[in-house]
Amino acid sequence: MVFRKGLDRVSNSPILRRLRIWRLRKKGAAIGQNIYMGKDVTVVGNPAGFSVGDNTIINDHVYIYPTNEHSVISIGSDCKIGMYTFICAIEEIEIGSQCLLSPFVYILDSNHSTVTGIPIIEQQSVVEKVKIGNDVWIATRAVITAGVTIGDGAVVGANAVVVNDVPPNAIVGGVPAKILKYRGDENSRNL
Repeated sequence: MVFRKGLDRVSNSPILRRLRIWRLRKKGAAIGQNIYMGKDVTVVGNPAGFSVGDNTIINDHVYIYPTNEHSVISIGSDCKIGMYTFICAIEEIEIGSQCLLSPFVYILDSNHSTVTGIPIIEQQSVVEKVKIGNDVWIATRAVITAGVTIGDGAVVGANAVVVNDVPPNAIVGGVPAKILKYRGDENSRNL
């Protein structure tokens, strides 16, 4: 047990974190300044399709997957990405600045077709850009699906499944996510 704790300390040392960022830059990723990348952050597929702005924290075990040479995943400045978050793009996912993604958030720009008469496994995926504005909070275990735009200042509640666009400053929750209220309402409560 003591040996394992020692390995965890070494695998998350500042030197190894800088080395991981250096390797991503060598593979074409656009990594800003003052970035923290936690232990076991994985960028697979096309690292050149990944960019992140300055002063962003990407916590442990985050999985970022620009799937092909045309895929783009961009994260703005001053963001915090929670542990075990999964971001997968076939085309494009854009996350603005000053966003907070809690642990276990899933963001995907593709979905399966569900036409009858053809087995689902044989159907083409539906792919549409996902755009998340600035100053957005996405709470734990929320799922953002293909084609969704989330406006500036919006809040997505825990366990919500967002299948439609979210207006600026809206607070949404549920499955599927619906508008509960807007930020700034004096009757707002924590989700």
